[in-house]
Amino acid sequence: MQGIIFVLFSKFVRENFDYKHLNQIKTNADLAGKFHSVDQAHPDEELFQLVNAASKHLDIDIGTLLESFGNYIGPVLLTTYSSYIDPEWNSLDLLENIESTMHDVVRMNSPDATPPSLEISRINDKKVAIDYTSERRIIQLGIGIIDSISDHYNEDLVIEQEDIPDGTRLVVTLV
Repeated sequence: MQGIIFVLFSKFVRENFDYKHLNQIKTNADLAGKFHSVDQAHPDEELFQLVNAASKHLDIDIGTLLESFGNYIGPVLLTTYSSYIDPEWNSLDLLENIESTMHDVVRMNSPDATPPSLEISRINDKKVAIDYTSERRIIQLGIGIIDSISDHYNEDLVIEQEDIPDGTRLVVTLV
């Protein structure tokens, strides 16, 4: 997992709960004193340790926590990759092109990065299907990011979720 995700998770906890909670979460995750560099990859297991510890410490369901975190990082990602986003796009256009723009840029700039694999198809002008496959199985993070994209474009999106072999399909509808 890219270091920026760890840094943003720490910032998310600090801003939404407080610094004391972050310190306790890191201690509970056996990561007290661990530094996660923004520009390096770190073991996925360390993020899972942090998320699990945060879920227990804050008494928040893991899925809810990941979705909230996704909603938190969405604006950061939109700003970071703004030069790759066509200003004429709406939320569904961005979702349709996320693999060929943002994820390709991540892979190009950080060869050790492993963003999830997304198979995206435009069903019609109001609907996109996203097939998510990743060993991480943290689709709730993606759902939170999609919610933040909806907010960014001031559009209402409905997200339907279904299991598929090796992953999850999200059908996102503009209403």
